[in-house]
Amino acid sequence: MTNQLKTTGKLYLTIGQGTGKTIMITGVICTQNSSIAFPTSGKILYGGSNNLTVSSGSQVTVGNPTANSFINMTNCSNANGGALTGTVGAVYNGKIYINYTETDTTLVRIITGTYTAKYEA
Repeated sequence: MTNQLKTTGKLYLTIGQGTGKTIMITGVICTQNSSIAFPTSGKILYGGSNNLTVSSGSQVTVGNPTANSFINMTNCSNANGGALTGTVGAVYNGKIYINYTETDTTLVRIITGTYTAKYEA
C-alpha cells in the first residue's frame, strides 16, 4: 500500500489485490470516524460507473489527488466528516474502509484498516 497525506487531507492510495478473485471496488473512505455503525452507513460508495475492477495479482490507485477523476477524489476526514487541514510533519490517525464486491460470487464486503500518515508538503 502506498500512501501520502498532503496538508490538504487528500489521500494517495494504491492497493494490491491478492485474494485469488477479481473484485470490483465500489468505494473507499478515509476517516477518523470509528463508530461500529459507520461501515453500514451507506457512505462508502463511489456511485454509478466510477467503480474499479481489479483482478487478483494486480494493483490499482484508489486515491490520487492529482487525477482528474471522481473516483480519485478521496479525502480523509475528521470523525464528523469534516475537512482536514494539517501542518507538514503532523500525524493523522484514522481508518480506511474499502467497499468491494467479488465479481464471481457477488458477495459484498467492507474491509477496514488503521491508517497512520504524516502530512507532507
